[in-house]
Amino acid sequence: MAILPFMLVVNILFFSSQISWANDKITQFQSLVDGRTLVSQDGTFELGFFNPGSSTNSYLGIWFKNVPLKTFVWVANRDHPIINDKSGKLSISKEGNLVLLSNNGIAHWSTNATTKGSSVIAQLLDSGNFVLRDEKDNDPKGYLWQSFDYPTDTILPGMKLRVNLTSGLDTHLTAWKNWDDPSSGHLIYGFKRSNIPRMEMWNGTSMLYRSGPWNGNIFSATHSLLFDVVYENNKDEYYLRYKPKDLPPISRIVINQTVYALQRFKWIERNQTWTQYEHANIPNDDCDNYKRCGSFGICAMKGESPVCECLKGFAPKSPQNWSEGCVRNETWGCKEKNKDGFNQLQNMKLPDTNKSWIDRSMTLEECKARCWENCSCMAYANSDITGDGSGCIIWFDDLLDLRRLKKIAGQDLYVRLAVSQIAFTFIYWRSITKSRGNTRKVKKNESKHEDLELPLFDFDTIACATNDFSNDNKLGEGGFGPVYRGTLPDGQNVAVKRLSHSSTQGIKEFKNEAWSLWKECNALKFIDTYLEGSYIPSEALRCIHIGLLCVQHQPDDRPTMSSVLLMLTSESILPQPKEPAFLIEKDSSKEESTSGQKMYHSTNEVTVSVLEPR
Repeated sequence: MAILPFMLVVNILFFSSQISWANDKITQFQSLVDGRTLVSQDGTFELGFFNPGSSTNSYLGIWFKNVPLKTFVWVANRDHPIINDKSGKLSISKEGNLVLLSNNGIAHWSTNATTKGSSVIAQLLDSGNFVLRDEKDNDPKGYLWQSFDYPTDTILPGMKLRVNLTSGLDTHLTAWKNWDDPSSGHLIYGFKRSNIPRMEMWNGTSMLYRSGPWNGNIFSATHSLLFDVVYENNKDEYYLRYKPKDLPPISRIVINQTVYALQRFKWIERNQTWTQYEHANIPNDDCDNYKRCGSFGICAMKGESPVCECLKGFAPKSPQNWSEGCVRNETWGCKEKNKDGFNQLQNMKLPDTNKSWIDRSMTLEECKARCWENCSCMAYANSDITGDGSGCIIWFDDLLDLRRLKKIAGQDLYVRLAVSQIAFTFIYWRSITKSRGNTRKVKKNESKHEDLELPLFDFDTIACATNDFSNDNKLGEGGFGPVYRGTLPDGQNVAVKRLSHSSTQGIKEFKNEAWSLWKECNALKFIDTYLEGSYIPSEALRCIHIGLLCVQHQPDDRPTMSSVLLMLTSESILPQPKEPAFLIEKDSSKEESTSGQKMYHSTNEVTVSVLEPR
């Protein structure tokens, strides 16, 4: 009879032993053996031993507990498996470190905590972080070690990718070799250690992708991973932390060597499947591939296809092989008046910062001056675009990995060019603002003739483009009044001629000016004196000639685009242009009146012609 109570006690002890492994932690007096697991308090994550796919190798890892298809997010001994053996045991050493042993006493993995606790425990948190801490200290700052500092191929919400400049810790993602082998592959994603940090993806020794530098909002040119990104950069470390915007219960970002991309997934409970956000991949398209268009080449996506083009002033080195990039097609004189300038490009991915310099306290004008003084400087930009912008990055030598982006992801880049390659659009704008306290702004086209679909710009756009007609933007003064340099929102450089209040000239006179100067054999006077010395007169005259042929009154008289291209690339004799569609003779006999009452209003009158010196 005494045997029954003894057997009952043994069974109770064994049953209690099994239940104890349903918790989330082990102490220095316990071990986790193959076949038993830890489960986070909320039941999301599970830690234990596993054999991937058809492999007989044993690994210690973490996975989502309630996902039927076991999905691993961390592996401890990925490069040191326990081979053909189920004897793995995880315990806490007397020194306070985690140690993974096999039955022959071989250590396959261990932690490297240097700080010791009085009573150390290892705990699997609801975030998926496996931590080593003092039993009486729940403060994350007091963790002795944590798996989030040593990720494998997966980022979980709240995890950081970081570089600690003091300890040397460098957190990055490394892909699995294949689905059955979690050992380190050759595809890596993480920070570039630099005074201008950026994110990079490498396939062995070849760079596949790089982000632009941090611009105050995002890493320039990064596509949305449907995560909010928190970036910190201080004297000790810089790091990136991901937080889900839509707070999905189960989500992950993983680096996948099969498709050579960083991917984002969300678990859909009702369908029991992982959903991939395809447009959140890194790289996202062909233009994301590093140096897709070579030196001084710009990549832009047209539908599903990448298109390469050279910066102004450059031509393809080999049109059949864009990886060779572009070379200058015109002599450039460093710091020479009327031969050296900067062209503003908007919505750009900033160039590779390997050969660059940064000062986060400079203004944009100071940045421009610094670049101007150094003949090796090829471009400059703000390092921070928040607010009015601040800081300075300047680039030396070749500009690499350029691309055009959607407005939200790109920023302004100022590229050094020969002045003759900087295109200007000439805009005429007139404002009459006499009123009894009220100022109305209306667009008005005085011409009743065909306007050839010339674009119109409102006053606010022109004021913004010229920095509110700042004297710093003033280029000179001509027959229509002062001329200002400006930049439209799409990056187009413009010169704005603003009529004074006392001027009697208007849109009709402006439209007639080119035609009149042509008839008087003074067409070159139409070109602003600011460009003097930066163009070849004969070529400029030919461009004006061709332009006048394109605006002849009768559509049948106008050349086709193929004819225009032929005219621009040959020296054939051109026909004399006929009367343009916008020619309007002044009729002084017709005057507007309002029964003796004066009408006060504001008019914005605009016409545009584009001059692009060859």
